Amino acid sequence: MVEKDGRWWTYDRRTEECHGSSLDEPEPVTADLAYLGRHVRDGRTLVHIAGLHATGSLGAAHYLADHVGELYHQVGADESFSMVIRCELDGQDISNTSVLVPPSTW
Repeated sequence: MVEKDGRWWTYDRRTEECHGSSLDEPEPVTADLAYLGRHVRDGRTLVHIAGLHATGSLGAAHYLADHVGELYHQVGADESFSMVIRCELDGQDISNTSVLVPPSTW
C-alpha cells in the first residue's frame, strides 16, 4: 500500500497499477479494497489483511472465509502470496467480494 494525495492505494508491482477505494472518489461508490497476503517463513504462517478502510478489511476476511479452499488449490499450502480483494457494501454489511488482483506468489 502507498499513500498518495492524502489517500491510500494498493500497488500492483506486476502491472504498476494503483487501485484506490471507491469510497474516496468525489462521487463515492459503496465498495472498498483490501490487501490479503500469506507469509510462510521458518515453519510459521502469517496472514495479513489491510483494508484501505475498515470495511475493506472485513471484506477480505469475508472473502478468505468463503474461498480458503480455492486459494489452497491456486497457491498451495507453503507458498507466500499477495492479492487484492474488492468488496461491495450494503450499508455496513458486505454484500459481495471479488478478486481485483489475483494471487501472486513470492
